[in-house]
Amino acid sequence: MGNWWNKKKMFLNQEDRFRLKAAYQVLLIPCVALIFSSFMIWIFMSMNHIYLESNGLVVHDSVREAFFDSVLSSVLGVVPYAVGIGAGIFLVGYYIGGLLLRPFLELSYNCAEVLDDPDYEIEKSVFSRFNIMSNFSRFFFKEIKKYRQEKSITASKVRKKFRNISGPVFDKSFFLEYSFFMFLLSCFSILALYMGTIEIHARIVDISIGMMPKANGGLEHFLNAQKELLTSIQIIVSIFIINAYAILGKNLMKEMNGVTFAFFKGMREYVSHDFSSRISLRFKDPAQDSAKYVNKFLDLIEEEIYSVDETETSDDDLEVEADMPPPLPPIPFDDAA
Repeated sequence: MGNWWNKKKMFLNQEDRFRLKAAYQVLLIPCVALIFSSFMIWIFMSMNHIYLESNGLVVHDSVREAFFDSVLSSVLGVVPYAVGIGAGIFLVGYYIGGLLLRPFLELSYNCAEVLDDPDYEIEKSVFSRFNIMSNFSRFFFKEIKKYRQEKSITASKVRKKFRNISGPVFDKSFFLEYSFFMFLLSCFSILALYMGTIEIHARIVDISIGMMPKANGGLEHFLNAQKELLTSIQIIVSIFIINAYAILGKNLMKEMNGVTFAFFKGMREYVSHDFSSRISLRFKDPAQDSAKYVNKFLDLIEEEIYSVDETETSDDDLEVEADMPPPLPPIPFDDAA
């Protein structure tokens, strides 16, 4: 039992929780839209039943049950597709959460590489190149390299554009890259919901017409009016999905902007004047593991530089003390791929 609980705690670290939270929130939006659409379809089905009843076609309970059973069997036929689409949306949400964490994973990965090879060149990531932390990290590692060469840690002059930053910065370019995925997700959710509701309503119409003994102009007019109403409802649902994803995307970015500033502030203070400075995050902030890794990296660098007997701290020792961080998730549209 104890081992199982420890494994569960290892899995549910802050990074995994953030990914799962993003995935659940991304999935919640189409689920709410689906519940609303299902309620409206139920109303349509009830209206059709009332119309058939008013025309004297549904007079026995057996006929009423046959009508609802036929509609229910049609709905159940769509359920496997809905479950598959929901699982796909959940995985996309989990991946989006990983993309937001990627700059911090890249930073810890670069720390591991620099420990192993002081001359390691920091590459500029395609996806996170607009992130302020990624931009500053190149200067940060350049100064770390200088410290190791000079065997001394001295205050560095930070460029004015970095010195003037006093709070979280909204990266517009990064947000546009990120919003592109949210927009695609919105379009996919709208399309899937549209096709599902159209298919189910069409089957309800076929069942209703099939229960009429002969052509009925009143029923055709009634069903055409339903289609117009269904179109209006689908437009409302589409607007809801787009706005909900826009709000969700903005909130996730706002949360990550605060974490980004915490990383940036800790690294800036370290290279500028405060060599005891470390990255400090709030308890529930994501990227906790990356912050701990960068802090450990700074401890190892100071140990290497200020060690009385430098031979006691070899590169192999550093690698053992600082395990390699987890592999990075793939970057979409990476020119280097």
